[in-house]
Amino acid sequence: MRDPVVPGLSWEYASAVLGVLDDRPRADAEQHLLECLKMLVLSDVCLLVVETSRELETVRDALAARPTEYAGLRDAIARGGGGGCRCRCTGGAGCGVSGGSGDSEHLDVRGVAGVEPIRCAAAYVQTFGPFTPRTVRLWPDAQAVMGEVGAGLSGLNDAAAGWCDEHASLSPSPWRRWGEVSRLSEL
Repeated sequence: MRDPVVPGLSWEYASAVLGVLDDRPRADAEQHLLECLKMLVLSDVCLLVVETSRELETVRDALAARPTEYAGLRDAIARGGGGGCRCRCTGGAGCGVSGGSGDSEHLDVRGVAGVEPIRCAAAYVQTFGPFTPRTVRLWPDAQAVMGEVGAGLSGLNDAAAGWCDEHASLSPSPWRRWGEVSRLSEL
């Protein structure tokens, strides 16, 4: 028997989910499944409200169609985080990297409609690493931050990486490996 893809996600379960996603190329289906796992970390470990894209919602539905395995996956994710979220995104509405210079290191993210989009984007970047051009399209919260502050991808990643930086020290994320691959089969 093969080792699980990740704790709580057997190859059989992953294959069944990927089989349901036959409306997209295999590489996209694998990437969408990986991004959905990241979404579960942000919602179950970091306890964030995460706006989902249609692509990620369909993957979550496919995962949930097998309730026993889905419960095991979510339990494994909750246990795998080492007791809590590793991101620094715990500040309130007044928290944020600010400055009027307009450079990407000092974007003023405090004006973003609500604090949840920047909290989600910051948690993603601080937990998994930077968004890529392919992954950012799957995260409405990241797109909202980019649109509202007028930043590109590098500006989003810089602002999210530094958000609330002064409020906490950060130990290495146990989830960082998930951000280093673009397909589930690379894990």
